[in-house]
Amino acid sequence: GIFIAGEAVTNINCDDLTTIKGVTVGDGGYIRFNLGTKTLEMESCYIQGGMRNTLDGLKIKVGKQYFLGNIISSNDGDGLVIEAPTTITANAEFFKSGSFDGFLRVNGNGSGIVLKGSKAQLTVQDAALAGIGTNGAGITGENYYESNYNNLIIKGLSYVGGKGLTYSFGELNLQLDNENLKVIEPEGGHFTQNYVRTKFLEIVKGENAVISYYNPADVNVDGEVNISDVVAEINTMAGDETFKNTADVNSDGEPNISDVVAIINVMAGGDVPLPSRDAASEAGYCPNANHPHVIDMGSAGKWACCNVGASAPWEYGGYYAWGETEEKSTYNWSTYKHCDGSQNTCHNIGSDIAGTQYDVAHVKWQGNWQMPGEQQSKLLNQCSNVFTSLNNVNGRKYTASNGNSIFLPAASLKDDNGLRASSVNGDYWSSMLSVDYSYIGMGLYFMDTGSYYNRLASRYYGLSVRPVSK
Repeated sequence: GIFIAGEAVTNINCDDLTTIKGVTVGDGGYIRFNLGTKTLEMESCYIQGGMRNTLDGLKIKVGKQYFLGNIISSNDGDGLVIEAPTTITANAEFFKSGSFDGFLRVNGNGSGIVLKGSKAQLTVQDAALAGIGTNGAGITGENYYESNYNNLIIKGLSYVGGKGLTYSFGELNLQLDNENLKVIEPEGGHFTQNYVRTKFLEIVKGENAVISYYNPADVNVDGEVNISDVVAEINTMAGDETFKNTADVNSDGEPNISDVVAIINVMAGGDVPLPSRDAASEAGYCPNANHPHVIDMGSAGKWACCNVGASAPWEYGGYYAWGETEEKSTYNWSTYKHCDGSQNTCHNIGSDIAGTQYDVAHVKWQGNWQMPGEQQSKLLNQCSNVFTSLNNVNGRKYTASNGNSIFLPAASLKDDNGLRASSVNGDYWSSMLSVDYSYIGMGLYFMDTGSYYNRLASRYYGLSVRPVSK
């Protein structure tokens, strides 16, 4: 079926889908579904809440923009999820006249457009399409290397663009369906042809259909980079959310004055400076190599991308006893600052040390950073998680419902005997003391077989700390 803003399209609401909460149309606009032809028609229509299609043969016909435009957007997940063959079409006459009518923009807090599952296929014919992913790809597929068909097909007079945090174009088998095609692939994106991953920058076969890099400096998505984009950027910095999904021009993680500079540079004929990349940004954990980043993990809160003492997500970082803010050579009761030599003489420094002088994350990183509390640790543990590796370092990947992920390296711990040799265990302090035993701290730990939140270790142990932001 078809689901718009989470609500199913039925024979009851199909004639006027503005009855769905989250759907708005401009003057003269409409959105309706023809059951007989399987055609969803939209003109000057804004959908907030995303869209999902599992109906084989759905055709999305995009009309004029008027003032509102034709937009599918989701602040919580992917903008448009396609699980069955789908065609996006318009009127080729729009583009011949230089108009931006027939242009569908899809924004997602995760990815813009996702082709999901073995039946997913997207055909774009005589239409303009831009997929924009705030924390994922602009347009992406799944397991393209296992696919036995092309999941993105471009026909006629079409424009397909993408902008994403990880890729502009992700895992796609691309079919160029006529001889009059021009293909430009951006740095960071990839297409496959004949199931072989390629890294071409330009293939020119003609002048009609274009798959091109969505210009990141075109903040207001009007097809040009000019002073109006500077205005849109400044308005976003001031709190306007109209173009929040396209305002991070230089992909440094936030709209700021550097994005204004980047727009002006493009207006002067230059390029948008590409952010520095590393294994974490290439894997989609972070926007660039300038760590640490704040990663929004949904209900689990905002987590740092790397440990205290680390400069990248895969680095172990420092080892700290609970309530101490410096590393040391020996970890036992006799060297623990907050006791008098044994577990029975532990000092009371609070049952929750988040944000205090005993919080190593707050002391080292300052600002809003602090050790995670019980609720944040438990909710992170409840996220989808899998044992994996990053930059040849073992660890556990936690993925929130919004699609964002963090990687915790298997750094093990330090005790009386030094660093325990292990490449499968991770031990991370929370800010909480055990309610049962005053000499034990709480925290998150994992092995290659699972992840847990529990009474973790004696307070003198040297463990990792992954900060959160208030």
